[in-house]
Amino acid sequence: MKKIFILIAMACMTMGAWADDFWEDGNLYVITDAENKIVKVTVSNSAGEVEFPETVTHDAVEYKLTEIGDGSNNVFSDADRIVTITKIILSKNITAVAANAFKSCDNLTEVVSYSSSFTTGDDAFRGSDAIGWDGIAKQCKFLVPEGATENFKTSSWSIYDIFYENHNIRERSWPKISSIGYATYYNSYAYKMPEKVEGYIVKSAGSGALSLTKVYDPGEVVETGLALLWKYTEDMTEDKWPYVEIMSSGSTEIKDVDNGGNLLYGTDIDDYTRNETGCKYYRLANNATYGLGWYYGAEGGGQFQNKAHKAYLEVPTDPLTPAPQFFPLYGTTDISTTVVPEMEGEMVYYNLAGQRVENPTKGLYIVNGKKVIIK
Repeated sequence: MKKIFILIAMACMTMGAWADDFWEDGNLYVITDAENKIVKVTVSNSAGEVEFPETVTHDAVEYKLTEIGDGSNNVFSDADRIVTITKIILSKNITAVAANAFKSCDNLTEVVSYSSSFTTGDDAFRGSDAIGWDGIAKQCKFLVPEGATENFKTSSWSIYDIFYENHNIRERSWPKISSIGYATYYNSYAYKMPEKVEGYIVKSAGSGALSLTKVYDPGEVVETGLALLWKYTEDMTEDKWPYVEIMSSGSTEIKDVDNGGNLLYGTDIDDYTRNETGCKYYRLANNATYGLGWYYGAEGGGQFQNKAHKAYLEVPTDPLTPAPQFFPLYGTTDISTTVVPEMEGEMVYYNLAGQRVENPTKGLYIVNGKKVIIK
């Protein structure tokens, strides 16, 4: 009777262990904390480009995925499957990648981490003997959130040591491009233009107008500290959040361009614009009345606080051509045949000699830096 009881007890324990494991979407999940609903992936039947999710739902319960691997084997297990792995995406909840988890994935070319820090066990990203222990790091980009490089230096020495030494640990950010298809961007580091995004510099075209010059195509590497206007190359119906890949300081892919006369500047953090004598300062905005263009960032075109990684416009002024309160994105030097619609703020009229006119009558004037005719 005692033996039967022991067998039943062992069976119940085994069933309890099985209850802690489940398969979803080709991954074997092990529950590591039932109370807080935490799981890890120990086996994956995926191939090619593989994304490990933030959460997984099983039997109507949502679990958070925080770990990859069990420390003993590659999670892709099958040798034929391992060689197909080219890209791995790790969600923001990942806190640990176990030893050997991605060992011998010799064709891996990109690891994308949405997590700003996680620990790794020995040989987590080690190459096979065929390509050497650091062979993966030599060919594979390790993309981390902006500002996370130092985190990996302290929390995951193996990643920092292998990937950083091979100039392949890179940061990324996710700036917003509004549904109208334009944005500004600045970074003091070199970065790769996102997919479907072109980069422009902005110059003065005279007579209160601006000109745009395309200097970067999608995928090209922007030189350090160059502020740009971004243009999305496809029609948009909603906001886009393209990721920016920050390049290593040793990158040889940087494209040098002629940016002389560029009126765009920027800041890496929330900070004030420059405050040069005789200059006015503008931010890109989409006004419901006047449309997309450059508007004063502060009253009178003065210094204002710029957002992190955004660019702003600095326009020198002179008495004969007062700075306008607004530049349309695509400026024009044509003389208007109608009265300019009233802009936000005070309208100021000047004659062609640069003298202010308080009560203009019919004639030709300069308003907001443009020549206009009042009929």
